[in-house]
Amino acid sequence: MTITAVKPVPTQLLAGSATALGTPVPSGVVQNLTRVSFANTDTSAHQVTVYCVPTSGSPGAGNEVLPATTIQPGQTYVSPELSGLNMIAGDQLYAFADTANKVNITASGVQFS
Repeated sequence: MTITAVKPVPTQLLAGSATALGTPVPSGVVQNLTRVSFANTDTSAHQVTVYCVPTSGSPGAGNEVLPATTIQPGQTYVSPELSGLNMIAGDQLYAFADTANKVNITASGVQFS
């Protein structure tokens, strides 16, 4: 077994509707999220929602892994809900904020192959 540090979601601003982040987990590996953080760059509070969507799926209540969570202005939220999330081949994170281009997301983890 090989363990590799990965950055499944490079730092980026969230859109205002559920959008794919990074790339799907490759075949033959499992990714484990170790840290996912959200930084609200605005002067108003914003909500973020995250999904772990399987191959050929779409974001919805059945794959929501972080329900609407409020982040205060100028604050960073490190999600305990997403830390330790195992993603299998084909899984991909989707996320959105209630207002586009106001909240950054970044994720790091490890990949087992």
